Amino acid sequence: MSDSKPFGVRKTEDYFLSIAATDPTGEAGVYKDIKIASYLDYNTIGVVTALTVQNDERVFANYPVDHHILRQHLDIAITFPIKRVKIGALGSVENALIISDYLPYLKDAYTVWDPVFAPTEGVDFINKSDVRKIVENILPSIDIITPNYGELQLILDKENSTFEETMQAAQEITKQYGITIYLTGGHLLNESGTFNEYYIAPNEMVTIHRKRAQFPYGHGTGCTFSSALACLSAASEVERCQLASDFVLKAYGI
Repeated sequence: MSDSKPFGVRKTEDYFLSIAATDPTGEAGVYKDIKIASYLDYNTIGVVTALTVQNDERVFANYPVDHHILRQHLDIAITFPIKRVKIGALGSVENALIISDYLPYLKDAYTVWDPVFAPTEGVDFINKSDVRKIVENILPSIDIITPNYGELQLILDKENSTFEETMQAAQEITKQYGITIYLTGGHLLNESGTFNEYYIAPNEMVTIHRKRAQFPYGHGTGCTFSSALACLSAASEVERCQLASDFVLKAYGI
């Protein structure tokens, strides 16, 4: 986090790519991703998947970017030496498949997918019936996904399963695709006011216990976490996840 260069001047050869939707508030999506990566000293590139109409409370509309424009922007993005990638809302199944075509060109980058299918309130970003096709095309080319519990159940097609069944299926999918999962804990509160987050890898599952923080608002916390995770470095991936979670706490907590 250096102040040695003025804002807007390319600082290093380390490039971060956000592939996500816009949010007019600037508190989520591609705008938020770029804020976080810039703060963490990355040069930033943004490819927009959809234009959304939303505020801090709900999403009112989702307008996927024309697939010709998306391809043209991705053609430009892959000419840069991208080191870190964060994928967010995909806009549509058609755009998701286009993105999957380009991910092999980014195979040397550490790639995080925050699988935003629907907001807490408002219009969905993706039809539930399309999730399976998206998962099968995106997962082979990413390193880690950062779902909440509801998103994880959608990915696994386990919406009516128990927690134990869901976690077992989660570990199976990490083995199938050679990925890891960080299950964020905001939707898994305990009565004591604490919550657990879970790092799930093919050969291990780590439980991280956290104390519930008081946030003045929570809009964009998922984008902040996944972008920080993409950019931060640590001795191990599970430590990187913990650093990203700490980053969110410092950014939003009071």
